[in-house]
Amino acid sequence: MEPLHTDDPRELGHFRLLRRVGEGGMGVVFLAVSGDDLAAVKVIRPEYAGDDEFRARFASEVDLAQRVRGPYTARVLSADTDGPRPWLATEYVPGPSLHDAVRDSGPFPEDSLRALAAGLAEALAAIHGVGLIHRDLKPSNVLLSPRGPQVIDFGIARAADATQLTRTGQTLGTPAYMSPEQAVGSVVDSRSDLFSFGGVLLFTATGRQPFGTGNAPAQLYRVVNEEPDLTGVPDALRPLVTACLAKDPGDRPKLGTVLAELAGAALPRGDEDLTEWLPEAVATRVLRTIADTRIVPTLAVTGELAAQEAPAVVPTVEASGEVPEADSAEEPRESRAEGADSAPDQPEAPEPEPEPDEPGKGVAEATRRSVAGSAGAPASPANTAEQVPSPEEPGSWGPWKVGAAAVVAVAVVALVVNSAEQSAPRDSTPGSVQTGESSPTPTPTPTPSRTPSESSTGHSNLRDVVHLGGTDRFATLSTAGVNVFEADEPRAVERLTNTNENFTFSYSRLATTPDGSFLASKAVKSANDGVAAIHVWDLEGSERHVVDLPRAGDDGFFCLSPDGSTLYFGEHASGTVTAYRVEDGEELYSVDVPEGADSRWPGSILDLGTSPEGDLLVAALDNGVAVWDAVTGEPHPSVPELREASDEFGDATEISGGFVVSGTGEGVALWDLRSEEDPTTFRLPRDLRNTEARVRQVSVGDGGNLILASGHDAGRSSSFLVAWDAEGEVVAQGDSELEYVALSAFPDDDRVLVSTFPLEGSGDRIVFLDGDLEPVEEFTVPNR
Repeated sequence: MEPLHTDDPRELGHFRLLRRVGEGGMGVVFLAVSGDDLAAVKVIRPEYAGDDEFRARFASEVDLAQRVRGPYTARVLSADTDGPRPWLATEYVPGPSLHDAVRDSGPFPEDSLRALAAGLAEALAAIHGVGLIHRDLKPSNVLLSPRGPQVIDFGIARAADATQLTRTGQTLGTPAYMSPEQAVGSVVDSRSDLFSFGGVLLFTATGRQPFGTGNAPAQLYRVVNEEPDLTGVPDALRPLVTACLAKDPGDRPKLGTVLAELAGAALPRGDEDLTEWLPEAVATRVLRTIADTRIVPTLAVTGELAAQEAPAVVPTVEASGEVPEADSAEEPRESRAEGADSAPDQPEAPEPEPEPDEPGKGVAEATRRSVAGSAGAPASPANTAEQVPSPEEPGSWGPWKVGAAAVVAVAVVALVVNSAEQSAPRDSTPGSVQTGESSPTPTPTPTPSRTPSESSTGHSNLRDVVHLGGTDRFATLSTAGVNVFEADEPRAVERLTNTNENFTFSYSRLATTPDGSFLASKAVKSANDGVAAIHVWDLEGSERHVVDLPRAGDDGFFCLSPDGSTLYFGEHASGTVTAYRVEDGEELYSVDVPEGADSRWPGSILDLGTSPEGDLLVAALDNGVAVWDAVTGEPHPSVPELREASDEFGDATEISGGFVVSGTGEGVALWDLRSEEDPTTFRLPRDLRNTEARVRQVSVGDGGNLILASGHDAGRSSSFLVAWDAEGEVVAQGDSELEYVALSAFPDDDRVLVSTFPLEGSGDRIVFLDGDLEPVEEFTVPNR
């Protein structure tokens, strides 16, 4: 690390910059503090800031990056895309990079490698889930922490990819881990990240780069034309690594199959040793880093951490001389000029490692006990002092215990420093451990305990919420699997999935019958053949049925007949809809979306549903609505087979209560299934028009008398929730500081079930809203 330069900013937004910690092609990274939280702030270089095309893309990518919510990605805290120097702040992750951990401690054993792979796969699913592609997944962009691997630097990759800077010769990506299609300049998609994922696993298993060393052109040639050496990769993981490193993107497995293959990996949980998944030497390093960094925010706030002076009591954050080089240390020196593109988003804080005979041997275990005992299950790595349950919860930590834990952490730091100093040369230069004098250590101020809703949210990463009929029951889908809730019960009353299968459902959605007696979700069934399956729960009969889908049909939408006896699945791209009998999985029929008069639009399926009576099968398309007889698959005599629209619809759609509601550029369109009339349009309020507001979720309830739309306005860094009545009048608007992840309107009244998270801060929530969109009941998000 190095002090701030004279021309560096001292503050950006609500972040106070403390030190430079990295520099690269895209910008400069600073260690920063905001209140009690540490952050990594990347400031974009002036030549990028002056590129209008980059700014536009950067703003769009930051908007998407802020929506990435997962336990294995460093969360974006804040950003400024319009200022003189655009910047992006992410949560601080205490721990070494994967590259440095393997370099210093050797390849990971199989169990650790498998856990790492599972975390990285889920991180990619969270990134891809909002439409981002990482484009530079490599060991130095993976940090190691008690809550698992943390993927960083995913907020600006695509923004830089098409600017004039990259077109004039600056390389985006790292040659050693770049996919063949990226290496030759072809268009890349999410499958490119899977190639890099395979390369990262190979490096972690062997300590070797997947395509050797040498200058950038030599590495890129081998990436495109030669096969990697898999010697040293465990036999159980070799097929997965081989498949991910396939030259042809079409030969690589889908991310869902990768998640299924790794579903049983031992990822950290709150009631276990949080570093169990790491090799011992790496775990020790992580725990020491956590102990050291606990006191940094307090010292910064109390003035002990001067902007240009390194304190003697914080040796590992402010006195470390080893920081991952901005151009990625895993690359050979001669290739860095051509292959480097970005500085690491996160500062790393290495610590003195005592030799076996040094005083201080055994500190590792004491540190592990101290930190593990006070950290609990991390919920916000940006502020380790917040990682304690609230007083209202069983086993909670009161303020005196928080303070005591911090004091223990400081004492452990002092013991480590003392042990290191007995064998280390004394040095009084800036940035090194001061010796020969003592400085009083201020007592850390206990951080107030969080509210029950905040402390309970963890990192469940909610995917979907749905009502279970006209009752006050509902279901949720998250990384904690499928759970059932009831009104007046703050916690889930039933978990439908097993712990070891939660990840196989995590990136799907939910479907239910009108009376809520049946519930369905899609899961990857087998990593070996890529087959997915729809699981259908009979909630009254306590039974589960599994309907296998063909390999080609695992990307699409599904629904149930009102009696739960038939499952319908529509393939997104091909436009084929297939009906299956739930009881035995037998295929009943298959139909294709009819061709429209406008051949420019392929009629891709965006959602699937039925009429409340069950006689109509409905597909919401990007160019209209298709309808069939639900029993036979033939055209229904009373309804047109295809009703085309004048405008193209977005992905936000819902089919419920005899209506289809679809997001449009200016609001929503509502179709009545029994009518041949054009859809009714509902325009966003005036203050949201002609802005960057985009509809992302829609719902219809109260018998068609309540229409809802939520979304995000990237231009103003705010969100919206709008409710209309059947006449098109806006009847209520929600909190613009909350991101509405999922909406589900009550079918028979004006209440709404939502899942949200705050744009500033953390904490997923599940809430009932009343007709004025005000919260009336909150529920605890399930934990993994």
